[in-house]
Amino acid sequence: PVVLIGKALYNGKQVFITNDGKEIPMPEPTNAGQAENNTPAAERNTIDKEPEFPGGQEAFNKFVAENLRYPKIASENGVEGTVVLKFVVEENGSITHIEISRDIGNGCGMEAQRLVRSMPRWTPGQHQGRPVRTQYTLPVLFKLN
Repeated sequence: PVVLIGKALYNGKQVFITNDGKEIPMPEPTNAGQAENNTPAAERNTIDKEPEFPGGQEAFNKFVAENLRYPKIASENGVEGTVVLKFVVEENGSITHIEISRDIGNGCGMEAQRLVRSMPRWTPGQHQGRPVRTQYTLPVLFKLN
């Protein structure tokens, strides 16, 4: 089985990195907030700037390292892998609609959701210079030392 082990920027595009060294393109974030109105699909699905954790990737990595709690049952059973979450970054930077897209079980999905719920407000995505409601996909790696 292929296991996602992280995400990276490759040739200007974000990709998932798998345990066999392959790169899988990440789904493009979508502007979920405009889905209800009559904006054409081509405009709904584009953003000029992705949402960002306050302080950038380095601050995000530090936050995860300090706040992720490996579930005891997962640790006892040697469970490792990546939980993939989808959530919406609202125009004000708050995070809503957190869903587990891929779970490895043993409490890891619930822990990833707890981690995202505890995050500070993000810098929202932008379209034409305005903050927009944006769907975001986030892999959360669980790896025992």
